[in-house]
Amino acid sequence: MCVLEEKHFGDAVYLNASQMGTKYGIDVFFTSRLGGSSKKPYDSLNLAFHVGDDQNAVKQNRQKVSTMFALDGHIYTLKQMHSSNIVALAYKNKHHVKNEAPEADALVTSLKRAPIMVLGADCGLVVLTDKAKRLIAVVHSGWKGTAQKIVAKVIDHMQQNFSCCPRDMAMYLGPSIRQCCYDIGQEVLDRFKAIDGTGHYYQKNNHRFFLDLPALLKKQALQKGILVQDIHDSHICTYCDGRFFSYRREKITGRHAAIAVLRS
Repeated sequence: MCVLEEKHFGDAVYLNASQMGTKYGIDVFFTSRLGGSSKKPYDSLNLAFHVGDDQNAVKQNRQKVSTMFALDGHIYTLKQMHSSNIVALAYKNKHHVKNEAPEADALVTSLKRAPIMVLGADCGLVVLTDKAKRLIAVVHSGWKGTAQKIVAKVIDHMQQNFSCCPRDMAMYLGPSIRQCCYDIGQEVLDRFKAIDGTGHYYQKNNHRFFLDLPALLKKQALQKGILVQDIHDSHICTYCDGRFFSYRREKITGRHAAIAVLRS
């Protein structure tokens, strides 16, 4: 298991999966909410422009993240829609993606030293890589994306468009809301039962149902052929851990990030 290490950059805190570099040749970072410029309720390292925060503060926060991770140039990201849409970042479209973030929830690239990012505040933030084909992807997957099997679709996309083999791939699950805190309604539960049947991905407690989102994401990866030893998990609950933004906990809040970079 590739463990996360807490790192500090001045007053900012982030998590680094450094073993992913050793094992798979990629850099994987998860930002926290600590050490930015945003005021309450977005305090303070909010990286999202769409939540109502001061735009200059968000720009300062994004610049701080670039400096923090020694990232040269632009961090490529998306206009997330809780969809299963996938965008491939390449030389031919990188200027378009830079200037107008596409509507999608997964970003795939084989470009070296081109940081890709997805944002969340409870939703699953997933990094995928193929160590043989030298390819990475970042995925935003809340319950809607998970029900649409976005992780499985990204793996299919990587196979069909880049000739990836799941046995050469790895997945990292970043901080997200966990089963201890993710209570859902009957309608959402029924949707997952129709897709995945019954199983350990939900529990009932005092007439409330609690969803295990990471378990469902892992299931998609395993069913597509990623080996269990190449599936890594932060085991961090964003609702429980005050270092991270949580929409369930606060409603009006900022967004932290998963960032992946393919090494040269």
